[in-house]
Amino acid sequence: MNPLQLTRKLISHVLSSSQSRNNDIPPYSPSNTSPSKIHKIRKRMGSSKGSRWIRRLCLISPRVTICSLPDDVLLDIFEFCLPDRLDPQSRALAWSELLHVCQRWRYIVFASPLRLDLHLLCTDRTPVRKMLDIWPPLLINIWYFVVNPQVEDNIIAALEHPNRVRAISIRVITIPLERLVSVMQEPFPGLVFLSLTQREGIVPALPNTFLGGSAPRLRSLHLTRIPFPTLPQFLLSSNDLVDLSLLKIPQNGYISPEAMATCVSALTRLTKLSIGFESPASRPDPTTRRPRPLVLG
Repeated sequence: MNPLQLTRKLISHVLSSSQSRNNDIPPYSPSNTSPSKIHKIRKRMGSSKGSRWIRRLCLISPRVTICSLPDDVLLDIFEFCLPDRLDPQSRALAWSELLHVCQRWRYIVFASPLRLDLHLLCTDRTPVRKMLDIWPPLLINIWYFVVNPQVEDNIIAALEHPNRVRAISIRVITIPLERLVSVMQEPFPGLVFLSLTQREGIVPALPNTFLGGSAPRLRSLHLTRIPFPTLPQFLLSSNDLVDLSLLKIPQNGYISPEAMATCVSALTRLTKLSIGFESPASRPDPTTRRPRPLVLG
């Protein structure tokens, strides 16, 4: 078993063991651990001190239990074994399970919210108001597949904390969009991801006061059937934007090519751009556009 497998098995065993709440974890005695494998785990761990302890655990003290590891090494292991940050649901489930192992682990996790990228995950199955009253003031990820009248109060409860919201993803909106927009008029300074989709019905355009008129830390913006005619002005502050997707733009969300080109040219970090219209009526009428004047040199 190499060190990577050992580390993952260590965490997996602790989370699944009925004795883990008492920190009574059986020791491991891995074999066939070469210096090259130790070098690889040191690079993955990113901490020479942490990797020294892993080496001791693997090679020197086969009877060492997890109770013997110092806090900083446990933190290395937690960070190393948590799911990818791009999978917020699995990540939120994993770190919340760590809290139930023992009081020491709970203290280590809550003492490093930025390093472990701790977020509260709000979904259509989450009692948001109750959750926000119980947990510490961590950052919030709003991840809804459908927003309907049954979960409307839940998502509004999360949006009432704009300074903590980092990501918003709503795939299907079945309530009037104005109800959500009404609680999104002030700045969301930490927002990095925004995805809104309206599947059907007449959709009112987002006002120029949406999100306070700016989103300085926004990195991904996906709008589907969401008209936002003042988008070029909105994106003037989004210098970190790398992904922009505007699909099925309705007629009341039309933005001229000149305005869009000027807007996109200012987004120096943009790597992905998708633009699509809902119908031909959403596009400009080519017969009404004047040709550029011919300049003779």
